Amino acid sequence: MRPGGSLLADFKRLGALPSAHKRGYQLEALLEQLFRQAHFRVERNPSVAKPRQTDLMARYGDTWYVIEAKWLNRPADVDVFDGIRSRMDRAASSAVIGVIISVNGFTDDAVEDLRVRREKGPILLLGEEELAQVLSTPRSLVNLLQVKREELITHGRVHLAAVPKPQRRRRLATGLPGAEVRLLDADLQPLPYVTSGGGFGEFVFVQELPDVDWAFGSGSGVCLDAAVSPFNEDGIVELLYGLDSMGWTSAEPRWNIQQSGANWHGVGAREFVEALRAWKKREESLDDAHHSEQVTYFDTCPGGGFYTLTASIDGVPLCGVGDLRG
Repeated sequence: MRPGGSLLADFKRLGALPSAHKRGYQLEALLEQLFRQAHFRVERNPSVAKPRQTDLMARYGDTWYVIEAKWLNRPADVDVFDGIRSRMDRAASSAVIGVIISVNGFTDDAVEDLRVRREKGPILLLGEEELAQVLSTPRSLVNLLQVKREELITHGRVHLAAVPKPQRRRRLATGLPGAEVRLLDADLQPLPYVTSGGGFGEFVFVQELPDVDWAFGSGSGVCLDAAVSPFNEDGIVELLYGLDSMGWTSAEPRWNIQQSGANWHGVGAREFVEALRAWKKREESLDDAHHSEQVTYFDTCPGGGFYTLTASIDGVPLCGVGDLRG
């Protein structure tokens, strides 16, 4: 691979190699770089594969992925599954997922076999279109594998689209209320947010916190935690639009975006979306940006209560809504 070249450009150059063996070997090296850039721990030609060879094993969190790449002159067929299933069985960890990457895709029989026999252990498929997508943006790899796993295990579907297709055009930040207060620097110039040092932690600064346990006459406060599953920042934006449609977005929500070495604090739903989507600009100032971000968003709701949204944006977001006044 050419030093300093993009992964996608390197992949496109591999297609011109006349030797299928050399092309396959260099594809393995390219995939090793891809998984490392996506913050997986990677082992090439691991011993768990013996007596057969597995291209890569990669770990993300507590999950191991047995990865095999195919660049045949035809779509990969059913016979590619049995070998990877046996290697998954030999792995010491119970949290093992197979991943087969086939540049020329898969036969219909292979896809149907995988769907029918999914109880043998989840195997995720990536075709050329999806491979090009994650080579272009390695940070999207974790999310793509999570979507594929959910589709297979929960719904019995083999996901082979490049990305989960949105139901509508991407929402603009301008459709949400802007803040009625302004953040100013020492020269009284407006700021999009206040930057500080810090680390990860689900917190946010607010001026006033409603007391949900106080009520007129009879009655008491109610706290509710609800898990929802947006898979990226656009999903969080859709959630904010849903809350706004119910009248649950005020003019002064407080929010915090956390990185391992910096925090960004701000006011306003529109300003939150703009800052969330401008992650590249925010991370340019960091010497060693972490692969994930945590966010906390606070706002009041009708009836004297409040809610908080917390999310970790690294492929497996977790959001909660809590402390609603009843």
